[in-house]
Amino acid sequence: IVELIEGDAERVLVTFVFRCNSPTQAVAMRSSILGFGFPRLARLGTTDLCFRSSVAPRGVRDEYLFLPDPPPGDIYDLSPDQRQALKWTADPLNSLSFQCGPLNERTSVLELLGAEPQPWHAPWEGVPQGTVEPHRFDSEILGGPRVVWTYIPAGYSPDSAPYALAVFFDGYNYLHMGAQHTLDNLIHARRIPPMVCSFVQPADRTLELTCDETFAKAMAHDLVRVWLPERVRVTDDPARRVICGLSFGGLGAMFAGLRYPEVFGNVISQSGSFWWGPGSRLPPDVSDSSIQWEWLTHQAGKAVTPTLRCFVEVGALEMSPPG
Repeated sequence: IVELIEGDAERVLVTFVFRCNSPTQAVAMRSSILGFGFPRLARLGTTDLCFRSSVAPRGVRDEYLFLPDPPPGDIYDLSPDQRQALKWTADPLNSLSFQCGPLNERTSVLELLGAEPQPWHAPWEGVPQGTVEPHRFDSEILGGPRVVWTYIPAGYSPDSAPYALAVFFDGYNYLHMGAQHTLDNLIHARRIPPMVCSFVQPADRTLELTCDETFAKAMAHDLVRVWLPERVRVTDDPARRVICGLSFGGLGAMFAGLRYPEVFGNVISQSGSFWWGPGSRLPPDVSDSSIQWEWLTHQAGKAVTPTLRCFVEVGALEMSPPG
């Protein structure tokens, strides 16, 4: 339910409503509008309706999910296996949803009036499509394999001039949400040149994407300088290479760019987790003075990388964790 707020031209009141079936006693949810945690919904009197309200900027697009009968205590205190087993559910009354992986639940989308259009991410009729193939990437530096998908643009020729290159962290999610269609459309519209892309799936993103020296070195050397050139015709010019990521991946992409500007001349960081500090946990307790919070921000301030170009994207609902 979206309501205008009298005298407030910038925000609206958003109320999430969930109808409980007979055994359901409580409902939690997650949404950026409601902050960093997983708040419980309130019961509406003696009815079977639960709800939660919050103000939100007009024009916001956000995702949200419900969790019937959440476990007691803080969900962040659960083990990774326990969190994976939680039965999150999309809003059955909302037709707007997406899925960020075949093993993930569908996620509902809240799209307020005035939300920025998204014309590029869906397939366009008549646009030549590139090909996406999975590969086993064996890295000597990592001491084991990783899954990597390559995107080869339509019309690719091994005899042409070397292609620009983009490396994406959390590649599985980017591809499942249609990044290949965005690339097809942008290339067709001549907004970007035909380019080869490598979508990398880390073995443990909370370790490998949080400013990990070994992982960054493996991406710069084993992947970009050795593995990819053996298979596709890609540029050796760092000004035509991009490293990309979201959340922890955005943090890892910036770290790789700062560490290896001679390899990655451009960084795209989408909602990078720059709050991170060595030894920090989820949820972050920013009152812990033993952690050097925003560690990479301090490193970036010391770095001399005049050739590195960075695009940092921040969502309208991003905020610091509790505390």
